[in-house]
Amino acid sequence: PGTLFASFDDGRVGNFYNVQVFNRTARAIPFEIRVGEPAGATVTPLGLAFEVGPHALLEGRMLLAVSRDVLTGPSVPVRLEVVVDGEVIQELSSAFVSPPAGARTPDTESKGGL
Repeated sequence: PGTLFASFDDGRVGNFYNVQVFNRTARAIPFEIRVGEPAGATVTPLGLAFEVGPHALLEGRMLLAVSRDVLTGPSVPVRLEVVVDGEVIQELSSAFVSPPAGARTPDTESKGGL
């Protein structure tokens, strides 16, 4: 079975997201996915090109990594922005699943606990 989150040695926690981008125009469109919140989160594409061809559907995955310090509960709101030519063309909302308070993860075990 899959896990709800991944813990990293540097104290960050990650969630994986499936991404689908559909281009309804006759030209290839480069795009960017930025994080609006939580603050300091980073996006890492996983087999995802940041350009979608004309009249094409692009599918892939991304990893959203967040510092454990900003996680305030078991689920934290996420706001993503799809950017084309420097302009936000769409905002998306989701949730970030974090470890329960007091959960032992690789980063806390190496430091002797929380």
